[in-house]
Amino acid sequence: MYKHLPNNTLVQQRDCCGIVYSTSKNEKEKGSLNLEGYCDSDWGNDPDTRKSITGYVVKSGFMGISTTDIVAQSTAEAEFVAACEACMEGQSLRNIVTEVFPELQVNFTLEIDNQAAFMMTTNPTYSRRTRHIELRWHYVRDQVTKKTVYLWKVSPDDNPSDIFTKPLAGARYEKLCALLGQTKEPLPKN
Repeated sequence: MYKHLPNNTLVQQRDCCGIVYSTSKNEKEKGSLNLEGYCDSDWGNDPDTRKSITGYVVKSGFMGISTTDIVAQSTAEAEFVAACEACMEGQSLRNIVTEVFPELQVNFTLEIDNQAAFMMTTNPTYSRRTRHIELRWHYVRDQVTKKTVYLWKVSPDDNPSDIFTKPLAGARYEKLCALLGQTKEPLPKN
């Protein structure tokens, strides 16, 4: 079955065990699937509880797959935790797809818009400023070191996970919805 998605991307879809797998003509390598993760946080901005909110999205092509929110004690920790949660979700999805479709090369890229989280993820040294962060959140650093996750710095203006952590309106909201694959018009029917 072939379908047209936004931006004239032609995909072939296979349904196996309830999981839909797509390969795009735009993929860099034939037989590969690219998962993209984005993460963001809003530290202590809940007016009632003063709790932090973190959010992430892992997507393939134009489809958003997962989101979540948690609590953190500092901005750096909130961003680092969001990166770790996105990394764990992306790796889980990567493992599922690889198990169902062993012929596929599945790549996972995590994009972070916060410099502190980016540095904590790529730099294995500890400082007194980051000692309060629990060891369980260092999973993302391990995955980057093992080269199972590729890490990129994304501009805050192009980070679709901002939609989960900040009140947005107008053009910015519409831009982030488009980045998540959410459109005003329904997809064309076959």
